[in-house]
Amino acid sequence: MELDDIKFVDQSKNRRENYAVEGLEERCRALQNILDETSKKNNMLELKIKKLADENMVLKADFEAKSEEVKTFRLAVKDKFEMERKLKEIQDKYEALQKTYKGFEEEAKKTKENIELIG
Repeated sequence: MELDDIKFVDQSKNRRENYAVEGLEERCRALQNILDETSKKNNMLELKIKKLADENMVLKADFEAKSEEVKTFRLAVKDKFEMERKLKEIQDKYEALQKTYKGFEEEAKKTKENIELIG
C-alpha cells in the first residue's frame, strides 16, 4: 500500500470512530434526557402520593370522629325510644288507675246515696 492509501484508510478509520463516538454521545444525551424526564415525573408522583396520603389521614380522622358521633346519636335514639316506651307504660298505668279511681268514686257516691236513703 502506498502512503496515500494508508492515510485514506486511517482517515476512514478515524471517521468511523468519530461517528461511533458521536453516536454514543447522542445516545447518552437521549438517555440522560429520558432519565431527567423520568426523575421529574417520579418527583411529581411522589408529591401527589404524599398529598393523597395526607388527605387520607385527614379523611380517616374525620371518619373516626363521625363514627363516634353516630355512636352517640344511636345511644341517644336508643335512650329516647326506651324513655318513650316507659312513658307509654306509665300512661297506660295512669289510665288504668284513673278508671279504678272513677270506679271507686262511683261506688262511694252510690254508697253515700244509699246511706242518705237509709238514714
